[in-house]
Amino acid sequence: HAPTTAPAGPAAHGESFRAWKLLAWGGPIYCLGELASWAGIAHFIPPPRESWSAAHVAAFYRQHEVGIRLGMEGVLIFALFYFTFSLALARVMERHEGSAGFMHRVQLMGGLVSALITMGCAVAWLTASLRAGTQDARNIQMMNDLGWMIFDMTVMATLLQFVAFGVIWLRRSGRTTALMPRWMSYFSFWCAASFVSVYLMPSFHTGPFSWQGLITLYIALGLFFVWIVVVSVYLLRAIGILAFEDPD
Repeated sequence: HAPTTAPAGPAAHGESFRAWKLLAWGGPIYCLGELASWAGIAHFIPPPRESWSAAHVAAFYRQHEVGIRLGMEGVLIFALFYFTFSLALARVMERHEGSAGFMHRVQLMGGLVSALITMGCAVAWLTASLRAGTQDARNIQMMNDLGWMIFDMTVMATLLQFVAFGVIWLRRSGRTTALMPRWMSYFSFWCAASFVSVYLMPSFHTGPFSWQGLITLYIALGLFFVWIVVVSVYLLRAIGILAFEDPD
């Protein structure tokens, strides 16, 4: 007899939405994991300053060699949770704009590239910590600089993700229950706008626009994490709405 396939019933759909929720929890996991690894274990808050000499940067890496190594390994472990979060977000966005739309795809692409950027800068800083006790100070400084260049100057991928997410909720879908409030669009645009200042970083070794500065690091990066937390809350709510509307 030919094998038969059981029809997709309530259990199958329930499992699907539970998988969506698991993916969505990647956002909070990413925030907690990255902050604990990068700021806590690796001692990158405050980070080595852009104006430091090669000897000063090397001394920082030698002092925190083990912490930086373990911290950057943690960053690499948690990085792809941002992609799972972006994937869940893309599925919800697709329900709003339809499968023929492309904003959910742009958002997903931005999320994937952002996750890879997180891994790229961590690899550079991890390399800088490798053999820090014997490595030439100029080599350590170069890898440290490379990590910060990757960290800051590739922000357009995340900016594009935030804009795509914001654009979609300005459109009406005809749904009786909105998946996301309209104000989320303006919040996302505001966070994205804060990233533009990062492009001033190569021209300022000190002050608010340097990589350790108030605007470039604390405000822009802070808003990035705030965006993830706020969006995660409403993403889990949206998945709950879809599960309620489509139990079968």
